Amino acid sequence: MLSLVTALENIATRVNTLVEDELEAQGHNATGKLSKSLRNEVSKTAINGYAEDYSVFVNNRSRPHGFNKVGVDNLREWLKVKGIPEAALWPIIKTIEKEGTPTRGSYKHSKNGRRTDFVSVVINDNKKVITEEVNEQLLSVLGQSINDILGKQKILK
Repeated sequence: MLSLVTALENIATRVNTLVEDELEAQGHNATGKLSKSLRNEVSKTAINGYAEDYSVFVNNRSRPHGFNKVGVDNLREWLKVKGIPEAALWPIIKTIEKEGTPTRGSYKHSKNGRRTDFVSVVINDNKKVITEEVNEQLLSVLGQSINDILGKQKILK
């Protein structure tokens, strides 16, 4: 029997797939770490989504900023994955220090012209699909519950 929590889990899985697709289209899947980190906690009343801490900076813009050692190491790893020469490390750092993220040059990695707002884009562009999925799942749960209730009723003559 499909429960409300199972229905919400199905919806959350569908939304995660849409988010993964948007991340790919925006050019944010160099290592796949962000997409793989997407997870949900589902209760009877809500779906809460979670991802790597840096997803906030991918979704939103960041102001111009410097890097600590961890940030430099992460950027160095990203360069390797993307096949970009190590010599590009410091010019990229200097650009981020001046422009923040996304940088003007980062848009060449995007297939859809976007580099931010992957969460709101998915929700806004798929409201109809998500609403239909919610309705379908809820109707299935309610229909089963009604059948269970009616099936237990004794008909009096």
